[in-house]
Amino acid sequence: MLTQIRQLYGPHLKLLIGLLATGAITSLDGIVQPYVIGHFTDAMVARKLSFGLTLLGGWGLATLVIVAGSLGFAYTRGQLRQAINFDLRQRIAATAYAPAQTAVGTPHFTAMIFNEVKQIETGVTDSLAMILYCLLQGGLTLASSLAAIGSWDCYLSP
Repeated sequence: MLTQIRQLYGPHLKLLIGLLATGAITSLDGIVQPYVIGHFTDAMVARKLSFGLTLLGGWGLATLVIVAGSLGFAYTRGQLRQAINFDLRQRIAATAYAPAQTAVGTPHFTAMIFNEVKQIETGVTDSLAMILYCLLQGGLTLASSLAAIGSWDCYLSP
């Protein structure tokens, strides 16, 4: 299975790297939101309105970056899906025109092009993109949480 996935994604390494980069930007939503809410609450309790407003401005900018990353992720995922579909359809067409395939009818290959490529698209291409995004989001959020816990050592020591 991994070799087949490598064959699908191998020729499209730039798109895969773009998917990972935009997915990493998009996955920052699991870090930015809790950070801003926590510090904004602390600022309001301490009655530091100017710091709270600065946090809200930074949160707005970070949200714009995350939304841009989300749009980039969706665009890159669509480009990757299109490229993989094109490659699969070319492989099926090359198989259909091979000299050994003269006994197999055209409807068989037409069904493969329309049905099986769509199943691969939904079952592998889209699912793998979302798995990568979820892994990035979970990993970055976990790393951020562990870093925050590590910075609390001064509060935990007697």
